[in-house]
Amino acid sequence: MPNRSLDKRLFREPRGTGLTWPLRYSMVNDVARALYHLHVTNVPHGSIKASNILLEQDFAARLHGHFGYQPF
Repeated sequence: MPNRSLDKRLFREPRGTGLTWPLRYSMVNDVARALYHLHVTNVPHGSIKASNILLEQDFAARLHGHFGYQPF
């Protein structure tokens, strides 16, 4: 992904460089829709964290395919 992961944008660049509040809201909305899809299709997931969220060229947020799921 061109804009790397969300954790690098938030924590490794100076104070969330380039992430305006409307853009952050859009990313939260993207992640919420992805989580909703996982839940309604009964796809198990583990921890969802900033390093598992990848950002496309237009900063659309996408969940990485590996969520750290470990069955009990």
